[in-house]
Amino acid sequence: MKSILVISKESNIFNEAAQLFCLEDYHVNIISIDLFDHELYQINSYDFILFHLEFLKKTNEDILRFIMMDAKCPIFVLSKSLDEAEQIHYLKMGAQFYVEIPFSASLLVSQIISIIDFMNRSQTNIFKIYRFGPVSIDLENRKIINENGKTHMTTVEFKILNVLISYKDQIVSKEKLIHRVWDHSNSATDNALGIHIARLRKKLDCCDAFQL
Repeated sequence: MKSILVISKESNIFNEAAQLFCLEDYHVNIISIDLFDHELYQINSYDFILFHLEFLKKTNEDILRFIMMDAKCPIFVLSKSLDEAEQIHYLKMGAQFYVEIPFSASLLVSQIISIIDFMNRSQTNIFKIYRFGPVSIDLENRKIINENGKTHMTTVEFKILNVLISYKDQIVSKEKLIHRVWDHSNSATDNALGIHIARLRKKLDCCDAFQL
């Protein structure tokens, strides 16, 4: 489920938008800046942030910088009245868009969902090829490319590698791997998994100094 963080003292302004997001299966967290803590609310876990500019310029700037320290998603800033120069100022600081209050909830929600969908599609296209040292993995064409040339992966090998890449930097249990690769097939056994992983390792190894 995608998550939207709204930072504002006036939660009522965002109630309609929050309801529309919920209909699209989005989670919305509306918090007051007085209660905000970047560690408690884990800014880097959100897919989009809306920041209501409610204070004097210096305070707004400090809060935006604070948010941007951890944010890994687009940030929209909102205000009841900013002139063009002020809007440009916040965009140059790092915000992606300025929204005038009052705003159309349906338009704002549609804009944000469209941006998130675009980012997801872009991420998918960017990471079709993974590189690990001298080894490249072409997920789209199910090929392993190393100094020995191109090697085709079987369907099971592709599924195993795809799961491991999806959970990179995490420990994946045998049970989870078997479930994701074989679902509930009777051919799913520890022994079968071991055989396929051994074959996959052989295809991935390109030299004695490099092993996966």
